[in-house]
Amino acid sequence: MEKAFWDVVVDSMKGDTPDYSYLVNLVNEVRDALHQMASKGWKEEITNNINLEILSQVLESSTQGTQYLGQILQYSLGMLRKLSSPAKEEEMKISHDKLLNELIGHSDSHDRDPNAFVIAVIKGLRFTMEELKALQSEVSRARIQLLKPIIKGSGGVEYLQKAFADRYGSRSNALVSLTSTIQWISTSKDMVEEEWNEYVSSLQILPASDNVQPLVTTLRAGRGTPDQQQSTVPVAGSTEILPECSGETIDRLVRIGLLQLISRMEGMERKSVPETFKLNWLRLRGVQTCLSSVKY
Repeated sequence: MEKAFWDVVVDSMKGDTPDYSYLVNLVNEVRDALHQMASKGWKEEITNNINLEILSQVLESSTQGTQYLGQILQYSLGMLRKLSSPAKEEEMKISHDKLLNELIGHSDSHDRDPNAFVIAVIKGLRFTMEELKALQSEVSRARIQLLKPIIKGSGGVEYLQKAFADRYGSRSNALVSLTSTIQWISTSKDMVEEEWNEYVSSLQILPASDNVQPLVTTLRAGRGTPDQQQSTVPVAGSTEILPECSGETIDRLVRIGLLQLISRMEGMERKSVPETFKLNWLRLRGVQTCLSSVKY
């Protein structure tokens, strides 16, 4: 798909009447990406140095188009280095200088090969956009690391609550907006007491010194227990303490309902989970995948 796109761009710039609209749009994407990541003090500078109106004029007039486009690419690569980590600046400068020298070589051969200009432009743009994509990923990862303490704390809970309310409305409208959740709770209610009583009975007959964790019917049905090497049950001395079911009605209902969801034979999809789990359904899918790998 990507190759087909660039082929279209290349073809549009060839011939006696080239169409530079694709090229201008791509340069606009580069400018917007730089503008989005740059600080307020650099935004005006970026706009002035990547002037789409001037670019369109020089390309259409066939005068100094190569030179001005080269200036834009050189400026864009320089701004990329400024926005990137200082540790990468020297390495990026070497690769950028190498690219610019190659583009100059293509431009010098324009008289011998009419397509040399097109090849140089596309190569430069693709390189710049790939560098931008890598930088955007790096910035996103850095932002996530900065937000991690907030997300793990009360701020994360508040965000999920607000996102859920924005999507499904207020609690007073739950009977209308949360139909899948209501159906899930109703189905789980029919088996809660049976599952809980069996769980309590298994605790009573299991020796206190035994490290094997009892499994309720939901986990046993059609599945085996993991062997000793694959067991993920925390052992004595582990610093990870998992909360035990308190036996309260809501606690039992949610836990057993979740077990029912992940114990399905078919792979879990977003559209099939209750509304209350759609914002975080991939975690459920991950647990289901782990459960499916348990040996028979």
